[in-house]
Amino acid sequence: EGQPVTVAAVDFLGFEVIPPDRLAQMQAQMPLVVGMPRDRQLAVAARELAVNTLRDHGYPYARVRTQEDDGPAGTSATLVFTAEPGPLAHFGSVEIAGNNSVNDRIIERQLSFKAGDLYRRSVVQESQRRLYQMELFQFVNIESLDPEAQRPDVNTRVTVAEGRHQRVNFGVGYGTEEKARVDGEYHHVNFLGGARSAGAHARWSSLDRGVRLDFNQPYFFAPRLSLGGEAQQWYTVTPAYRSVVTGARATLMHR
Repeated sequence: EGQPVTVAAVDFLGFEVIPPDRLAQMQAQMPLVVGMPRDRQLAVAARELAVNTLRDHGYPYARVRTQEDDGPAGTSATLVFTAEPGPLAHFGSVEIAGNNSVNDRIIERQLSFKAGDLYRRSVVQESQRRLYQMELFQFVNIESLDPEAQRPDVNTRVTVAEGRHQRVNFGVGYGTEEKARVDGEYHHVNFLGGARSAGAHARWSSLDRGVRLDFNQPYFFAPRLSLGGEAQQWYTVTPAYRSVVTGARATLMHR
C-alpha cells in the first residue's frame, strides 16, 4: 500500500460570485482536511458541495472542475476547485403536470418560489418536501426545463402523481380484559377539494368505546394559517373509575 497521499492544500477559484460569508461557510463545511489522507469520495463530495452552493445563489447552470497536483514527490496533493458559474438566473414560469382532481392553485401555493425570484436550489427542494407533506401525492418532481439553453429565466415543471385520497383501516381482536373489540378509521386528505383533510375514528370494546372526528382547513384566509377542529364522544371504564369525554375544540395554527 505504501504511504498515503495527504492533502497539502485546497484552493477555490472563480467563487467570487458567492457572498464572502457564505463562501467561508462552504469552506468550513468541506469534508477535505489539510494534512489528512486524500479520499477520492470526499473530493467528489466537496465538488458537489461547491456546485450546490453556487446553485443556491442564483447560478443553476454552475459547474465546478477539479484539478489535483500530487507535487514532485507524489506524497501530498493540492486540490483546486475552479467554478464556472454561468449566467445569473431567476425563476420563470411554472408548468404543472400529472394532477387530476387536485387544482393547479393548490399545488402553486405550496411552492416556496414565484416568477422573478432569484433561483435557489434549496427553495426547489423545500417546495418538493412541502408537496409531499400534503399526503396527496405518491410522487413529486420539480425540474428545470431546457437547462442546456441556460436562459436567465428558469422555467420549471412540477410533475405529480396523485395517491389515494381516502384511506380506511379496520381491525377486530380479542383481549382477556376488554374481550371483543372492533376498531375502524377513515381519513380523506382532499375532503371537498382544496386539500382539506377530514377523518373519523370509531372503537368499541368493553373497556372503551366512542367516536372521534377531525377536520383541517389549510390556508385559512392566509397562506400560513390553518384552522383545525376536533370533536369526540368517548367512554372509558377502568377498575378505578369510569369517564365520559364529550366535547370539541378548534385550533388556529400559524406556520
